[in-house]
Amino acid sequence: MASIEYGIDKNGKKVYADEAFSKRPYRCPYCFDEIHVRKCKEKDDYFAHKTITNRTPQQRICPGYTGMDKNGDPEDQLFIVNGGVPLHLIERTEQNFELVAFFSPLSQDSMDLLDKWNTKVEICNNGIKEVYSASNLRKYNVRSATDWIKVKCINIHEKIPEVSKKWEWGIRGLDFDNDFFMSEFGGGIRVSQHSNIVIGKAYFIVSKFNIIHNTNGIKVEKKGKLKLNKKRFNREYDVFSIVVSEATEQSVAFIHSKGYQLIEKDDEVIPLWPPAIIEGKELIFRKDDSEAILYHEKRSKQEIHLWDKRFPIQVSEKNNLIKVQTNSNLMIVSDYSFNSFSKEIRYFITQDRGNYDVIKIFESNIHFKYKTGAEEIIIDSIPEKLYRENVKILGDSRLNAITTRRGYVIKSSSSEIEKVRKGDRLFIDNQPFNCIVLREESEQDNFYVNNAVIVNKYVEVLYKCQLDYIACERLIDLWIAKMQGVSDEFCKILLYWKYIGKMPFLTEKILMELEAVLNEKRSGL
Repeated sequence: MASIEYGIDKNGKKVYADEAFSKRPYRCPYCFDEIHVRKCKEKDDYFAHKTITNRTPQQRICPGYTGMDKNGDPEDQLFIVNGGVPLHLIERTEQNFELVAFFSPLSQDSMDLLDKWNTKVEICNNGIKEVYSASNLRKYNVRSATDWIKVKCINIHEKIPEVSKKWEWGIRGLDFDNDFFMSEFGGGIRVSQHSNIVIGKAYFIVSKFNIIHNTNGIKVEKKGKLKLNKKRFNREYDVFSIVVSEATEQSVAFIHSKGYQLIEKDDEVIPLWPPAIIEGKELIFRKDDSEAILYHEKRSKQEIHLWDKRFPIQVSEKNNLIKVQTNSNLMIVSDYSFNSFSKEIRYFITQDRGNYDVIKIFESNIHFKYKTGAEEIIIDSIPEKLYRENVKILGDSRLNAITTRRGYVIKSSSSEIEKVRKGDRLFIDNQPFNCIVLREESEQDNFYVNNAVIVNKYVEVLYKCQLDYIACERLIDLWIAKMQGVSDEFCKILLYWKYIGKMPFLTEKILMELEAVLNEKRSGL
């Protein structure tokens, strides 16, 4: 079989060599460079690259390249396909964006060696060299459109494989009009090559020619400017928001021509317990937390792997829960049924990296979106606008809204809530977290708010207890039901116990005390 199986034409379609036209350019599905078909009489037609000198790391892992410096190491390929040091598009001020590369976390052992040797990191961007201390290197502002930014460690006494893999492959530069970035608050990380673009999600794209049009199934909106500093002048590029609303022939072709796959839903991987922080692709836990439980929200046929030395190991799951070690692991999401090339690094899992801040601990982000485009965080009361209009519900976990009247379910939806009437109750099932109960404002509703304060104090007590007793699933399930609408944190720790099969010996006594406090509070209303 040919090393380059097929080419991608200007419409994003796969074209095999025997169907391709001579002198017509195609894109390589591996490295995205231009390829041309070679028509042969005595052997099968095939695709080939044009001659390239000073190949980038991405070009050297392409199956169509057979030179002496070809790289066939699967771990190298993993980091290179993900762009080397992860690149972010950041909105620093309103409508003004910048490119920032965030250096991936290293294990404490590696950092200790770099500190001991006083290692420096040299970054060469468009001929300009800058030197930083390895011990406090966190981010680098990208100020040019170089294809590949080189990174080299200086004064390193011996090779550290982790440093070579995570840092020294450098930074894949911005590919105008082709790179997609996640659209999050303040900007987002670049989407890995070959991975999935999800219908309904917003992404950013930077246009070199400042022209991206709406097309059938795709909504485009200008969001601001990206300024890159040049030696003699500042060049600005337009930043657009792109949302694929439906899979039309045109939208599929557009996404495929950029080197991605279009899917209807994407899997979510959410930290469940203990508390964690998500920054870009870093999933950060406290130093004392050696293990963590993650929730895998299965929406497609994606597979979750942890990287073990040179190969991915598929993780075992129990009730959509995954147990991982927190000291410098890689979590990979692959979707082999859609795209065998996809090896997206979803998280760098690490312990305290100096940027763990309890204020930024991950919580499920769910909110209402009104017809005006305004958004509002969901709390315990029904917003007044919901009595007058339909409202969308959005979040990063699976949501289902149920409206009840006099104890009967009258409506349910996972995307939009129809306007409600006075006296209705609204339940938002927020998996894997608890169910939020929304009612009209009243003194009785304050019961849930006040109880959350009491319950979360008991969470702190239980979290500090030693796990030394076989978990009682019946007791755990009973208290998960009781805590619906009261405390996310309580439900998380109960799910954690259920997964590992252990709980503190004093659990029953503490829960009995909590129940007595809640009953006393209820009777005092």
